[in-house]
Amino acid sequence: MTTTLSKPNIIPSRRNFLKGAAALGGSAAMLAAINDGARAAGEPIPVGQAAPLTDFAAADGVEFKNGLTLACEEINALGGILGRPLEPYFEDTKQMGDATNVQAVQRLIDRHAVHAVINGYNIGSGAAIQDVIADSGVIYVHYDTTIGHNNLVKSDTERYFGSFQGDPPEYWYGPGFLKFVQQLEEGGSYKRANNKMAVILSAGVYSANIANAVKEKATEFGWEISLFETVSVPISEWGPTLAKIRQDPPAVICVTHFLPADLAQFMVQFAPNPTNSLVYMQYGPSIPAFREIAKDASKGVVYATVVGALQDEIGTAFEQRYKAKFGENAGHNSGAQP
Repeated sequence: MTTTLSKPNIIPSRRNFLKGAAALGGSAAMLAAINDGARAAGEPIPVGQAAPLTDFAAADGVEFKNGLTLACEEINALGGILGRPLEPYFEDTKQMGDATNVQAVQRLIDRHAVHAVINGYNIGSGAAIQDVIADSGVIYVHYDTTIGHNNLVKSDTERYFGSFQGDPPEYWYGPGFLKFVQQLEEGGSYKRANNKMAVILSAGVYSANIANAVKEKATEFGWEISLFETVSVPISEWGPTLAKIRQDPPAVICVTHFLPADLAQFMVQFAPNPTNSLVYMQYGPSIPAFREIAKDASKGVVYATVVGALQDEIGTAFEQRYKAKFGENAGHNSGAQP
């Protein structure tokens, strides 16, 4: 089975929040108290989402849309916001370049006068949409998972007051993974075959930031980067990369690309002639499409995500509601973002 890396220190704070909410009758009671008996019957409040509804990341984009749809329905059932229902609008960011992302958000603001933009992720620089948001004065919540967002907001906190990233930046995947392997070794559940680590990345800021973080910190954990390979994506043919891995087998294969179909093909082509390597991938295996394509070849992959529904009271309850509405195979970890 695939293995999820999560951050156990996050859970207690969520449980403390849940206990506090329970004292007030739960989060539903808190919203009901804010609404003070009002029903969602006033003029709708438009909220928007710019998501990759088509092209290579559509598997996630559809879940992002589902997540915002469910959120609006649940809030409206509790009386909306001060008696006004939420009405969602969606624009397609397709391949998610900066220009396309900006145009999609601009349409939400110009055509639908949205009060907020609630996204999943869009790849790109992670700092292009913020100026559109700043100029319009609306609220922006996203999961681009990029350190570029952090640096931009730090540069002018007053201008970018309305931009919020709901998860840590991608950089932390790198040292987080190295520390995880160290913990496996210290606990006796993993023994490296050698000190070699192969790092496979895609040509983009997000993947490169993670890969570079692994490369920069590797020696601190006793690793030698034996292969640092950049691939063009989407990719279905992994033969040349796998040939290099098999020629000089590493103890660890670290893949920082994240699209599930591409990662699934890597495992399908790796499994028939595997090296004695721990295989790590970030984010992509959390999406059902990865397991649907890779099938048995997905077994044994270690993966991590810095966003999703934790397996605690809040996360489990959300997963149940999400799958009840969208089906047992729905990707609730992606839907959890918006």
